[in-house]
Amino acid sequence: MERGRCWDALDWLLRTQSLRIENGDVVAASVRYLELTSLEDPLSRAYYMMYYVEIMEKAANQRDTVISDAMHQALLREKRMFREFFNPVNREDAVRPDSGRSVRRFQDLFSSGSALQRRYHPLEIVLWKYGSYLAITGSSLKSAAKHWRRAIDVCDECPDYLALRLVAMAILLEEFKWTTDVKAADAVLALLRKRTASVLALEGLPVRMHDYVQDVQEFAINPPYSAAGEKAMLLSRQIAF
Repeated sequence: MERGRCWDALDWLLRTQSLRIENGDVVAASVRYLELTSLEDPLSRAYYMMYYVEIMEKAANQRDTVISDAMHQALLREKRMFREFFNPVNREDAVRPDSGRSVRRFQDLFSSGSALQRRYHPLEIVLWKYGSYLAITGSSLKSAAKHWRRAIDVCDECPDYLALRLVAMAILLEEFKWTTDVKAADAVLALLRKRTASVLALEGLPVRMHDYVQDVQEFAINPPYSAAGEKAMLLSRQIAF
């Protein structure tokens, strides 16, 4: 998503639900989008939320607060979707008032078979990017870290799925970028060293994956004295999803 294109991206996303931004009211259109997508099946809801939060985070990163603030306001207003994805306290007990049926948790969608490696994706991306939004806007680094750790927990549910192990590294790199406490930053680097070592010990890694993990390991062992945060983010952003 290029700079200045967040409005177009949001417009495209709203069109998936036959919606448009009327009279510049991003909040109203976003609330309606969340209401409609909340009626989808659990996997579809997760993907719709992933696209939504990604645009919100990109807009915040580009200081397009007209979009990012409005999208976040809409998310807080649409309580069912917010609880399902971002409030673990009520997630298991959520009930749709329009149907009277329990909302199946996204994590429970797949339980066995060939779908196992996709069991939790894209929930880890949803949590990661929401944490990024909170960090970028200065809302709460503590809350951002909580969502990042939950995202990493999701990745760890499928240890044989190498792509998710890389996503976990990317999340830790971003956490390092925003961490101001020296001890906490050292703890993040220690986790990166442990995770990269476990992946590099595997046989038959694709060359590009091996090279990326090696770059992350070198960073974790010997982070640059200057611009360490920027270097961490450059490495983090190399992970596409």
